Amino acid sequence: MKLILFVLPLCLSGFIALTLANDLTFTVRVDGVEQLSLKKGLSPAELALMTIETSDANVSISEFEIVLARGSRPVEKSVQVIQGNNYDLANFSRFAKPGDRIVIQLNELSGSEDEALTDQNRAIVIPIR
Repeated sequence: MKLILFVLPLCLSGFIALTLANDLTFTVRVDGVEQLSLKKGLSPAELALMTIETSDANVSISEFEIVLARGSRPVEKSVQVIQGNNYDLANFSRFAKPGDRIVIQLNELSGSEDEALTDQNRAIVIPIR
């Protein structure tokens, strides 16, 4: 099973939407997760392959940064720059503790000249419970 999580800062429901100009929406899928509440987040055991997709088949994520954070600092590994739209969150499972968070920063889109990332729409935060 896959979870579909639409991401928008400050939204507290289980499904969150991050929308750019022209109604482009990002979808974050985590293998094996049925439901996600942003108040609860993911447990370390639920960390699995994550895929970020867009609502426009012609636009894709070409680069993002990801880090497991505790307080204001990264945990164990520094920020990782990922080419493409997939990352195995299981890489964080042995370090993750309740209260940590996975911070994703979208850096580049490909396939559209019209879409732009801004400080308001490029960050995705997934809490660890």
